[in-house]
Amino acid sequence: MDIETAVADYVEQVTGERPKAMPALAADPACLPAYLSRSWQVRRVTLLGRAVIFAFPADAPRMGLSRLMKDRQVLVSCLEGEVIPVIPDLKSHERRRLVQARVPFVTPGRQLFLPMFAADFRETFAAAPPPPRTSMSWIAQLIVLRHLLRGGIADRPLAEVAKALGYTAMAVTHGVRELESLGLCVKVPRGRARVIRFDLEPRALWERAVARMRSPIVRRYLVVEAGEWTRAASEAGLSALSSQTSLAYNGPRIVAVSNREAKRLFAEGVVVEAFEDDAALFLEGWAYAPRLTAAGPAVDDLSLWLSLKDDPDERVQAALADRMEQRTW
Repeated sequence: MDIETAVADYVEQVTGERPKAMPALAADPACLPAYLSRSWQVRRVTLLGRAVIFAFPADAPRMGLSRLMKDRQVLVSCLEGEVIPVIPDLKSHERRRLVQARVPFVTPGRQLFLPMFAADFRETFAAAPPPPRTSMSWIAQLIVLRHLLRGGIADRPLAEVAKALGYTAMAVTHGVRELESLGLCVKVPRGRARVIRFDLEPRALWERAVARMRSPIVRRYLVVEAGEWTRAASEAGLSALSSQTSLAYNGPRIVAVSNREAKRLFAEGVVVEAFEDDAALFLEGWAYAPRLTAAGPAVDDLSLWLSLKDDPDERVQAALADRMEQRTW
């Protein structure tokens, strides 16, 4: 089956309407720059009562996402119509960037995004699997990490713990109850209040808890470095690991803030998202604020380990192992 037929079949399956071919304008090929004519084949169609243009990639090596988005902008200008690139294969982070940029696309048989229509067809995307049920909640994980890294959790009333972490008392209560069920702590009365007690030594507590902990990274962003705001962010990822070990890392700087803070920075225009080729900085949005567990300019070593533990690079794993061996419990 050729790709044009595959696109038509898939669009019909999702929308209930098969695209209807329209006569191409005589000027279509002539108005395109030569490099676009070599890279794309365009087809004008009617879909859901609207004229659109499908752009099919020529038989060539797969182009990068930044190039694709720039090519589409030129196609829209030259053809004076809504251009929908057909992308035979698309990675999850690429799909997210296209959706955020409101760029329509079709990946036959798998994904379809048409923001120019009132209907939203993104339900055809494969949903990310939920975290395993054996994983801790974020508040439970944070309580353990804060206790191991900075203290101030044990023997304090739960209301004070909640205030120190910036969570509600109810959330902390649920987190403590979860940790009790895992045998990691107990809640005991202290006067009129309830306090947390950890009976395990720090290293033993970590070794029992770590199997249920997750990487704190909720989302990664490519951004244009915007100066002052980065001073409040924590060094993270390979940037942090390379500064603490012999690992060599020459990529863009990596910093972390809470994902809630990252969203605020974007909403207020303090941080500007970049295309892959233009990114000067990688920003990690964490489930909790890195400053809650860190005592210096970099994220804490335990959260750093959690964020990189699944990295396939053997050099990264060796550096992580060295870092953890040097740790004083």
